[in-house]
Amino acid sequence: MVPVNFKKIATKKEVVALLEYLKQETGTAIQIHDADGKRIVGVGSENSTHRYPIEFADRVIGWIAGSEKAIAIVNLISYLLKQEFEKKALANELLEKYRELTLLHDITTQITASLELKEVAQLVIEGVGKLIEATGGSILLLNQKTGELESLSSVGQAFPSQESLKLCGGLIGRIADTGKGEIVNDITADPRFGEYQGPIKSLICVPLKTKEQMNGVIFFWSQEVDELSERTALSYNSEDLKILTMFAFHAAVAIEKALLYEQSCISATVAQAQAQQLQQALYELQHTQAHLIQSEKMSSLGQLVAGIAHEIDSPVNFIHGNLAYISNYAQNLLNLIELYQKYHPSDRVQIQELMANIDLEFLLEDLPKTLNSMKVDVGRIRKIALSLRNFSRSDELEMKPIDINEGIDSTLLILDSRLKAISKHSGIRIVREYGKLPLIDCYSSQINQVFMSILANAIDAVENQSEAGTITIRTEVMEVENESSLALGMWQLEDKFTAHSSFSFSSPHVVIRIQDNGAGISEEVRDRIFEPFFTTKTAGNGAGLGLSISHQIVEKHGGVLKCFSEQGHGATFCIQIPIKQTMMLQPIFSSANGNKVFNSELSLAGII
Repeated sequence: MVPVNFKKIATKKEVVALLEYLKQETGTAIQIHDADGKRIVGVGSENSTHRYPIEFADRVIGWIAGSEKAIAIVNLISYLLKQEFEKKALANELLEKYRELTLLHDITTQITASLELKEVAQLVIEGVGKLIEATGGSILLLNQKTGELESLSSVGQAFPSQESLKLCGGLIGRIADTGKGEIVNDITADPRFGEYQGPIKSLICVPLKTKEQMNGVIFFWSQEVDELSERTALSYNSEDLKILTMFAFHAAVAIEKALLYEQSCISATVAQAQAQQLQQALYELQHTQAHLIQSEKMSSLGQLVAGIAHEIDSPVNFIHGNLAYISNYAQNLLNLIELYQKYHPSDRVQIQELMANIDLEFLLEDLPKTLNSMKVDVGRIRKIALSLRNFSRSDELEMKPIDINEGIDSTLLILDSRLKAISKHSGIRIVREYGKLPLIDCYSSQINQVFMSILANAIDAVENQSEAGTITIRTEVMEVENESSLALGMWQLEDKFTAHSSFSFSSPHVVIRIQDNGAGISEEVRDRIFEPFFTTKTAGNGAGLGLSISHQIVEKHGGVLKCFSEQGHGATFCIQIPIKQTMMLQPIFSSANGNKVFNSELSLAGII
């Protein structure tokens, strides 16, 4: 009931004017009193003979004291009270509608701007909760796969029944299954819910539907006795159903939009993941194809080099074996000539001319030197052939103990032509700082290819710079106990660059550091230096596989290969390899002819 102000009505000017008119016509006083008899307004003295009650909404709210004609005042005030009541009721109704529309507009604006499902649901349930009084309310989302209604958002107390979470079962499930909004103000009296024994007394529920597709429900409920205010359960009416239906429509549209957005995000994520998988598969296929092609090239080249080394061995060994005899024969002949000159000097012209023509004195002095030079060069040829054969060995089926220092020297011998001074190139100085190393279990050809790749890159870095190129190689053993972390410091070169890294060892390891004084490597390049096919060289000068495969080889040996560099301060490659292998390593690739191949992008064609 809308309250009215009796005092305000009684003091209106038309009421006061009527009082004056009646006094003049009848000559009697007329008074208006409130319900307690207190005078509000009047004319004349208070010696009235009649009292008339003013009733409104079945209760007395005031009195009229005066003559019989004072009844007109009662009728006027009753009429004015009715008008005031209707005006206030209409104003309240318009205000409530305005409040509803404003709230609907605000919520619609907010949920339209949001694509987050839970946020949309919470905005709606909280907004409707401001208009519909209830113990609690919830929005349940229909799982299209399982047919179950799952809680999405709620307000007030938690819903006491779990049965309603199943479509076609329980209170909410049965209402949701009909697809129509409904009010149940006395659940216990409704035959459809005759078996229900819960605390819910009244319920209002509306489906969330768009284009005949049911996405869920929104509902509010009231208990038999409210635990906070101890009042009886609320009853819902058609106006509440209209409000809830109106909000449910906008909520359903927003929820469907949020669901579509969520599904599109999931689809986009799946599509992106599939695209990445396809890209990765294509990348791996190209990588494997390139590796296999390179493996075949290296396998053929290795066999060619081994064959050439073998062919060189035979004549070189023959020459090397006979040089000692030739030296002895030549020395004997020279001794004989000296004896002839001493005991049988000859003045014959022909002998004197021949001695002058062949410069016998020089010949006697230079022939031994020439034979010694031949011995040195033949020894070098034999050493190169041995290095080529060892380096290109492709028939290793198991690991063998090798000398790391000797492997580095073999690689340097093969690269010797690139280290020498040529025209404007002043040559590259090699600084060997070898430690005393035990034999290391590994595939020698693999490790040699790692040395070849790193040393070739170091030569590339320093051979064309104005400053004299220097490559420093250090080897040492790192002794470790249990699982510990050992700091490996890169030694300082010309006070320009010092860095540190940590490797975790569980057994003694050999560490090989190869450092150059080149221009260094930028951080962007350093981060990608071990990626397959990544290269900073021009086309035709490298496929970008050398360091990638070197990294693989070292990892296959249970070791670590890292690069440390700064722009303008040279680069250092650190190789860590366990002295003893705890597991049998598998070859990285197999060639078509069945030989085990450990790939390298380095070509030996320019060395042979």
